[in-house]
Amino acid sequence: MQRWRERSRCSWVMGMRRAARLWVPLLLALAPAGSLRADELVFGEQERLKGRVVKMADGQLLLRSEAAGEVRVPWASITDLHTMEPLAVQTRDGRRLVGVLEGMQEGKLRLATDEGMQLVEASLVTWIGPEEETPSAPPAPPKVQWTGNVELGLGLLAGNSRRQDYHFGTEIRRRTRVDRWHLTASAHHGESQGNTDISRAALGLTYSRNLWGRHYYSTGAFLNHDDMKRLRLGGYYFLSKGYRLIDRAPNRWDLEIGGTYVNDNFRYQQRDSFNGLVRSITEVRVFGGSTLKAVWMIWPSLDAIRHVRGTATVSLDVPIARKASLRIGIAEEYDSRPPANTQPHDFQSTMSLVYRL
Repeated sequence: MQRWRERSRCSWVMGMRRAARLWVPLLLALAPAGSLRADELVFGEQERLKGRVVKMADGQLLLRSEAAGEVRVPWASITDLHTMEPLAVQTRDGRRLVGVLEGMQEGKLRLATDEGMQLVEASLVTWIGPEEETPSAPPAPPKVQWTGNVELGLGLLAGNSRRQDYHFGTEIRRRTRVDRWHLTASAHHGESQGNTDISRAALGLTYSRNLWGRHYYSTGAFLNHDDMKRLRLGGYYFLSKGYRLIDRAPNRWDLEIGGTYVNDNFRYQQRDSFNGLVRSITEVRVFGGSTLKAVWMIWPSLDAIRHVRGTATVSLDVPIARKASLRIGIAEEYDSRPPANTQPHDFQSTMSLVYRL
């Protein structure tokens, strides 16, 4: 019995030795193979690190190595990068790619994706890491929309002006999701009661910025010159708080309340005042493709209770070609305390050809 036990024990030991002879070389062979399957980066003066790329964020790449632990390397100093597993790459301009990183070439990161090899400017990369941890894409930059037109036409004025003239004007608009710019310029030249070379000109700039919802604020300045009124230079400056009652293209209705400062330099006197302001701007699509626009402003003086000024304009744009339209308009200016030798009312009718840029 004892001899049988010794024989069994000897057989077990011999079996373990045979297993060790088979598995130990295999494990030793697999160990270096595992270490070769590591991510590798080159930075600085050809310094190399091997390990596993965890992620890159805030300009730092995090590499986890068995020998050195967690190492952070500035992204700008990396000249080459290889990974064994696919990673997500996100860029400053909103691109998002998933693939194996296969090095850098002339400042561009090479990604082997399902769609093929992709090259990405390394300076544009903002994040690298597992696809499931990809941060939400940054908001797209505001879309800028430029529009404008050029206007050429004839006008007939009554009231204190009583003149006929031809005019040239232009209008430029710049619009984004957060703000709007509006530039207008016009020049008029004609005759009044036999007097030729009667001219007037106007220049205006308006800026508005969205606040919340349909609320916005608006500010701007208008300069004008008028020979018939003996106005050398008039300045109109305003700041207002507005609300977009209708803001669904092509229809629009804005209502503003605020204050203005007016400074008029006439030939023989100067007049300035602080005023309140109520302004309405309406644009409506009518008759299929025509546009009806109405703008009116009232600014009561804060210095003199009974002094009220205001303007109102109504125009109809009728399309006659793809970028051209015929504009018919009327305008009224009112001043309860007009300058000397002028009337409170100034009525104008115009007909113009408008070309949209």
